[in-house]
Amino acid sequence: MSSSPQAAGAILHPRGSWFDPAARRLVQAGPLLDRLATRRAVLLGETHDVAEIHRWQLAVTAALQARQPSLAVGFEMFPRATQPVLDRWVAGELGTEDFLAAVGWFEVWGFDPELYLPLFHWCRQQRVRMLALNCHRALVSRVRQVGWDAIPEAERDGLTPSAPALAAHKQWLAKLMSGMRGQPVALDARFEGFIAAQQTWDRAFACNIAAALKGPGAPALVV
Repeated sequence: MSSSPQAAGAILHPRGSWFDPAARRLVQAGPLLDRLATRRAVLLGETHDVAEIHRWQLAVTAALQARQPSLAVGFEMFPRATQPVLDRWVAGELGTEDFLAAVGWFEVWGFDPELYLPLFHWCRQQRVRMLALNCHRALVSRVRQVGWDAIPEAERDGLTPSAPALAAHKQWLAKLMSGMRGQPVALDARFEGFIAAQQTWDRAFACNIAAALKGPGAPALVV
C-alpha cells in the first residue's frame, strides 16, 4: 500500500495511499477495492513481524468481505491437515490458546501470534471461513535435506513436483541472499536444496489456492 525508500529505484508515494505499479499512478481506495472484490483471488503480502502490515491486511479483508460476503480467507502458514481445527475455531468451539496448540502454531510458523490474532478473531466473529493452504513443514525440510526424488510418493502430502528453477531465478535469489547476509552465496548443493524446499512450499501454496477456487459455488479468496 505504501512504499519506503529502502530499495534502489523504488517508486515512492505518500504513506497510506494506493499505487498502481502498472499504470504508475496513485489510485483511490474505494474504486480499487470495488475492482478487487470482483477477482477470484486477491493475494496480500506481508513482512511477517510488522504489525502495521497485519492491520492493513485485516482492513483490506474486511473491506472486500463487505463487498463480497461469500469470501473465504486462505493462510500460508497452515498445512491442510489443520483444516478441521480452523473450522472449529471459526465455529467458536476453541479458545485462543487451544486453537494455537491444536494447529501447532509454534511448530508450523513461530511468529508472534498476537500479530495474527486480530484477523483470526475477525474471521470467527464474522463466520468467514479460514482455509489451510499449505503442506506439512516437515516435507519441506526433507526436500531440502534429501531432494524431492528421494521422498516416496505416499509421503509427498499429495503434491506433484514443481518445474525446475530457471538459472536466472537462482542467480537473482543468490544475489538477493548475498545482500541480506553480507557475504556471497555459492550456487552449490546446499543452495540447490534451499531452492527445492522453497519450490515445494510455494507449489503447495499455489496448488491448494487453485483447488479451493474450483467447482461450483467456490468462494472468492483473500490469501
